[in-house]
Amino acid sequence: MAKSDRKQPVDSGVGLLEVRLGAALSCPTRRLVADLEHVGLQVARAKTAMVRAFERWHEDHPGYDPGAVTRKDGAPCLLRGRPRPVNQPLPARMPVERELKCRKCKGTGALSAAPCPSCDGRGSKSWIDPATWLYHVGRRASPDVDATVMASCSKAVWAALQAELPWNHHGASAYRWQAIVNHEAGPGEVERTVYRSLAVPAPNSQTVLGYVGAVSRELPAKDARRVADCSASSAVARFCLFSEESGRGTRDAIVRVEARQLTPGNRNVLRRVASGEWKMRDSALVYKEGKGRGKSRRKAKRNGAWFLQLCYHQPRVNLGLDPNREAVVEALPPDAGKPFRVECGPACWGLGAAAMLEREALRLDARRRALRERFAVTGHGRRGHGRQRVERDIRPITRAVRDLVERFIDGLVAEVVRFCVRFNAGSVLYREPGVRGRERSWFAGKGLFFDWTNFWMKLSQKCAHHGIELRKERPAKAGRAAAGV
Repeated sequence: MAKSDRKQPVDSGVGLLEVRLGAALSCPTRRLVADLEHVGLQVARAKTAMVRAFERWHEDHPGYDPGAVTRKDGAPCLLRGRPRPVNQPLPARMPVERELKCRKCKGTGALSAAPCPSCDGRGSKSWIDPATWLYHVGRRASPDVDATVMASCSKAVWAALQAELPWNHHGASAYRWQAIVNHEAGPGEVERTVYRSLAVPAPNSQTVLGYVGAVSRELPAKDARRVADCSASSAVARFCLFSEESGRGTRDAIVRVEARQLTPGNRNVLRRVASGEWKMRDSALVYKEGKGRGKSRRKAKRNGAWFLQLCYHQPRVNLGLDPNREAVVEALPPDAGKPFRVECGPACWGLGAAAMLEREALRLDARRRALRERFAVTGHGRRGHGRQRVERDIRPITRAVRDLVERFIDGLVAEVVRFCVRFNAGSVLYREPGVRGRERSWFAGKGLFFDWTNFWMKLSQKCAHHGIELRKERPAKAGRAAAGV
């Protein structure tokens, strides 16, 4: 048997649904748009202040060593049964000078100064974790933002600082926080991170989704009545924006969600999340340019719209299939009628709506060629701003081609799962073609684009979600195994 890779995909079960925000129900819509823009700018300002404060602190303390990480009782923290190394990816504790109320005497004092005289420092601590330190930096920079939103920002910045650098990074730093401290910049990186996009975190603890009377989580009586009344015949979302320091009388917002623009499957997801069947996770409010409504294309491009990127956890559904029965998925040559084939014993199916993909791709390609030839002949697309007009008209066709391939891959993965359920196959072997194999595949013979990486990722996710074991076999390893190497 050829040697193969045994890769069990991680089933996180996390899904993302992007829904456009509609009219505001708790305030005028124009005021809500202005508030979202204000909070988005304040969030970007707070994140940038966190990174700059982290950099300045390390510039003032060049010889700082975090040392061994210990618990509250003094015992060392363990990582997979072993003590954590001294050189942490990010200092696990940082000395901070800020005012903190003592838990016992309720007084105030500098954490790095002498301990509180009434409790000998037992009620306060002089070391805090970086996420808490970044949280207080953000609160000082943007006091109007809600506390839970700022906590999500500090966690996001902390995770970004702990990220590993790519293999082609020009420098000796292994993590991003080290590159910021050492002033190293590589391909696609910057020395200092500056946040400019309009994005507002929507923590799960303060975000509520209502759909046709169902509410995702329990609320106080007053807030629950407001959300229930607004969601009686539509879909609404409630989220917090401002803090008590902002002086706002109404610190949250209730907005109608445009669920009619969603497909029936996505509306079903929205209903499951609102009813509590699927757990809602920390989400975000994102502003996208060019998504606004306008009578002309130029006006629609200039305007934008706010979207709710709803993050949810989809529970795993184990189909209980026989793991000893294995289905084999492999790509076919250009002379075949289908691009893929799946077989398990005597059963064999051809996968993919090949005729539909070929006809639609040819139509879109002909449309794109016609636009390029028209602008080339008339001369508008040769120089100056005319080239921008050409790309503006061709860009929707390019997106349509990518969406077509995306839907085709979804259909392929669904057919594989349907085949496994039909013939009780609890294991799938995917024979991935190499570079030469892809050049001789059905897609290359027809001159069509196909995203092989996306197909493997979606197949891995679906197999893990349904409890199907997935193995990938590469042709090079199979050839060496057959030769006895």
